[in-house]
Amino acid sequence: MNKRKTIKGLLIQYMLIGMVSIFAVAVTSMSIISSHMQDEMGDKGKKIVEVLSNSINTSLEHPLDDLYSLKELIEDENIIADIGDLLSNIVNNRDHFAAIQLVYFNGEVTEVSPYREEFLGIDVSRQEYFINSIKSNEPYWSSTLLSAQLDRPFVSLSLKTQKGLLVAFLLPETILDHVQKLVNLSKSYITVSDRTGVFIVHPYEEKVSERVNDPYFNKLKSDYYKGSKESIENIDGDQMLVYVEFIESLGWMIKFHQSLEIVLKPIYRILLVLGLLAITTTIIFALFASGQLVKVSTSLENIIQNTVKVADGDYDVHLQETSFVDLNSVINSFNVMASSLSERERELVQLNKRIQTNLDRLTHADHTFKTLLESTTGRYGQEFMDNLTREIAGWFGVDAVIVSKFDYETGVATAVAMNMDGKKVEGYQYPIKGSPCERVAEDGFGFFGKDVINLFPEDEDLQKFHAEAYLGVPMKNAGGEVKGIICAISKDPMTLPEWGQDFMTITASKVIAEMERMDAERKIIESLKEKEIMLKEIHHRVKNNMQIVIGLLSLQKQVSEPIVVHQLNESINRIYVMALVHEQLYKSNDLAKIEVSDYVKSLLGHIIHTSNIGKHIELNTDIDCVSFSIEDIIHIGLIVNELVTNSIKHAFATTENPRLSVSIKDMVDSVELIVADNGVGFPSGFNFSSSETLGLHLVDSLSGSLNGKMSISEKGTGATIRLNMARKSI
Repeated sequence: MNKRKTIKGLLIQYMLIGMVSIFAVAVTSMSIISSHMQDEMGDKGKKIVEVLSNSINTSLEHPLDDLYSLKELIEDENIIADIGDLLSNIVNNRDHFAAIQLVYFNGEVTEVSPYREEFLGIDVSRQEYFINSIKSNEPYWSSTLLSAQLDRPFVSLSLKTQKGLLVAFLLPETILDHVQKLVNLSKSYITVSDRTGVFIVHPYEEKVSERVNDPYFNKLKSDYYKGSKESIENIDGDQMLVYVEFIESLGWMIKFHQSLEIVLKPIYRILLVLGLLAITTTIIFALFASGQLVKVSTSLENIIQNTVKVADGDYDVHLQETSFVDLNSVINSFNVMASSLSERERELVQLNKRIQTNLDRLTHADHTFKTLLESTTGRYGQEFMDNLTREIAGWFGVDAVIVSKFDYETGVATAVAMNMDGKKVEGYQYPIKGSPCERVAEDGFGFFGKDVINLFPEDEDLQKFHAEAYLGVPMKNAGGEVKGIICAISKDPMTLPEWGQDFMTITASKVIAEMERMDAERKIIESLKEKEIMLKEIHHRVKNNMQIVIGLLSLQKQVSEPIVVHQLNESINRIYVMALVHEQLYKSNDLAKIEVSDYVKSLLGHIIHTSNIGKHIELNTDIDCVSFSIEDIIHIGLIVNELVTNSIKHAFATTENPRLSVSIKDMVDSVELIVADNGVGFPSGFNFSSSETLGLHLVDSLSGSLNGKMSISEKGTGATIRLNMARKSI
């Protein structure tokens, strides 16, 4: 039953395929033939209207030539002739002219032929042909109009001359005589419309005499100038193919009509023939297909059964060839496919095993790399190295891991980090020559799973470790130079994991980068220490040089006048202010700034000690721990020196128990310096800016450089000077 259904289904499929194929051929043939015939008919129609158009254009050349000749005669001053006679002569000798007028430039008719007195002197200035002609020196063809002079439709041809406007009247039938004859003889449906769409040639003469308008004129004119010269019109219930051409000078439209029924009749006949051919071919094809299908049905059923087996995964099938030659190629292809699928299945099984192995390797490697990142993240320098050796020992299950740096000059490798039996080892060194590390440095990655002692008998350290297996990878810098080795040593034989080499190579690149960073950091620290020592030495020498200057000035005092001695003392104190800064700097750990408390206290002790006023001065200080830059501390020291010296010199002359207080307070946004004494105070109206003494003038100038604001207050006895300095200037 299934076999019969298969044969019946295949028969129907083949019949449908055959019918569809024949139908497609028939439709394609019909389309090609129809298109060809329509193109042929279209070309014929286009040629007819082109011939008619050319014929009319030729007919227009004769009256135009005659009118130009008449213009030359009128304008020729050497020819003495009556213009009316010239007009009459050309009208009588030319069939295409019905009448000719000479119209003056104001629109008045001055000459007419044939002569009719009632037309002389009339005004034609409002006529369409006059309006368009008078503006141009080119000839102008008017639209078709009714003429009172001719009592019938006419077309005018106008040409401007020196004497006025020549207007020739032509009857359309004289221009279209051969067109009308063609219509009468061939019974062809040809129409001509003038510029306004009025028929001037038509198979039905009453449409011409009644001046009927072509209803399709405007649409066809628009389509024509858009590039379309074909259209379809419904004329008296008959669908007509229309081919259009325009006479540009006259604005006339020529149309050639063909009945669609006549054009399509040959196509209908061809369709009928093709339909009968399709039916006949389908019947023959169905009979042939049924006979062939009976022959191949058994083989097809066999192929289907074995295809089901292949679909179920049984690829060990083989079909025998049949007596049906055309089917043997299918059977052979099936056998090749089954054999290929069987081979591909075996390959896929092997591939799946390899994929699974690689997947396991990648999973382990991913876990290992994550562990590496977690164990080294946030660790740098020696901590990074020590942690890494411990982790590698755990990953590979080895007894020792060494990260060593090579010294090629001495031939010794020094362990940057080493982990042995779970403990950190420091200061380990070993000779490079004869060791497996030498081999790795030369050849690249190296793995010796067992018997490494016998492979490298010169390496005494391997003997001491009782090493059995070795794993090593070189550490290369960006230039490819080997800087050291990462190696793992085991007392038991070991197997290299598939991810082992990749992991060790990546780890080596990370370690060499960290080693280079550590070397760079060490060099920077050493350089900074050298510069710090140098700066301290410079400050020390500057301080010593200033002490020499102070000593020289002190010697100068011994041979100077009292007034000069006083000035030298002031200079010595000012130099001491700067010398003390340099002394503080070379004793300090911070070379960029100085803490103000110790500095000011030392300065005050020096000033009081060298004052020699013969009285004990009670000194009170309240100084916060505030740091200043070198430039600012010198300015502050000079200000304190001048203010304190001024108090000792001028305030305590009549004071029996002199007291002096100095405070420097951190006010968060600013720093306030206060110098106060219990002396005689400042004179009334005193101003630092107007002071003539060098010291006070210096105080005013230095406070400005600190962006400070100076103020003086006197309460009771003595004077208080405040200097408020903005913190941003400190």
